[in-house]
Amino acid sequence: MNSIKMTAERRREILSKEVLELADIAELTGFCKSVASEYLQRVKRQNDILGVKGKILTADYLRFIGIDPTVLYALKDRRTNNGGTGNGWI
Repeated sequence: MNSIKMTAERRREILSKEVLELADIAELTGFCKSVASEYLQRVKRQNDILGVKGKILTADYLRFIGIDPTVLYALKDRRTNNGGTGNGWI
């Protein structure tokens, strides 16, 4: 288990990326890299639009954990369009 505390700001920073790498998954989940690698493979088995070893689209990760990426991206757009004061976590 990773001992670094995940903050909302850091989560937003990671999830704002279009593509997640193994280190991002490890940081988001708090898993060590070997466990995060297994987790990444589970995500890729369910949906792998990108098709690149060791990387997944953030949208694929979000779908895997049960979050509709379109909702998340709408929140992001709303925060961007009104000076970052919108509700939501990204």
